Amino acid sequence: MQNALKLGCVLMASGTASRFGKNKLEAEFCGTTLFCSALKSIPKDAFDEVFVVVSNEAHEALAKDFGFCAIINTAPSLGQSHTISLGVRALFKMDALMFMVADQPLLTQKTICALISFYKKNQSSIVAPGYMGRRGNPCIFPKEFFTGLLELKGDVGGNEVIKANESRLRLYEIKDARELIDVDTPETLSLLEALKD
Repeated sequence: MQNALKLGCVLMASGTASRFGKNKLEAEFCGTTLFCSALKSIPKDAFDEVFVVVSNEAHEALAKDFGFCAIINTAPSLGQSHTISLGVRALFKMDALMFMVADQPLLTQKTICALISFYKKNQSSIVAPGYMGRRGNPCIFPKEFFTGLLELKGDVGGNEVIKANESRLRLYEIKDARELIDVDTPETLSLLEALKD
């Protein structure tokens, strides 16, 4: 991608998924795994670089098959903050970073591209999709927030940085709330299957 803004993407796919009861990313949704669904949702040409943080070699290989860089998180028990740290350190040269979670199977490339366009008009803000004012993922952080992201500790994510900088948050309102639903339990996955049409 050739433009003035150097935008990177971090797909966070190394969590323990304790609430799901098993490896959530291997759960099937509409004939593919949640992990594959997340990889397919990334518009590769919209980013200068994409890093996928994974916890095993099989997912590392699959991410590379999609043309993305991969980092194996050898300490997923350290929580979301460690995953974020790995991504920020790998892409610190970027001007901004989008952080995606791997359990939003109805999130589309179209919405991600629209969010990126919105960010390009609001480059001093943290931007995220929202529905009726309620924030969801993914989130884009300008470079000035990278240090704050690196300072996170434990099983906390970028939400902590956002809460500390509420005045800098801008939401891009989407039309379909289903895109923001993340899968935390098998029951949610079944519900999304029923809602997909």
